[in-house]
Amino acid sequence: MSEIRCIIIEDEPLAVKVLADYISQISFLELQGSFKDAILATEFLHSNEIDLIFSTSICPN
Repeated sequence: MSEIRCIIIEDEPLAVKVLADYISQISFLELQGSFKDAILATEFLHSNEIDLIFSTSICPN
């Protein structure tokens, strides 16, 4: 199985650590980077191919 290249977009450092730890336990996931916001991630995505994005989802009450 080929590796799935992924990134994390999250502004909470603890959430990034938890996600990165989970990703490291899954052999077919390769974490390419983590970003505090979508703007920084977009810059990365312009020059890198990514298969999967883990991102914050904020839902209104």
